[in-house]
Amino acid sequence: MDHNEYIKWAFKQINWNVTSNVKKLSATGTKIKDQNRLRAGDILFFNMSKKMSKTPNYMGIYKAKGKFACILPVKGKGFAIGPLSHKSFKKGYLFARRIYPKLMPK
Repeated sequence: MDHNEYIKWAFKQINWNVTSNVKKLSATGTKIKDQNRLRAGDILFFNMSKKMSKTPNYMGIYKAKGKFACILPVKGKGFAIGPLSHKSFKKGYLFARRIYPKLMPK
């Protein structure tokens, strides 16, 4: 499973179908720029390439208290919950999207 499949799988657990396409999903819902406004279930977008462009190529799901769930971008490392403050993710973070506000806890 990669990060695309993980996002699709996670939302399927609440009977909601979302695309697994990073580009399409990054244009869906409400954009959240301020990390202090993140809520559980928000989709986080990153650029993890060495070029560090503003185009997202990686996703995770915000959990709470600065942590998020993802499939690690290192092949074979699998699922993890980690801090947004980790240097790789902090450097690559672009923005978040709230795609289904009625399901998101306040």
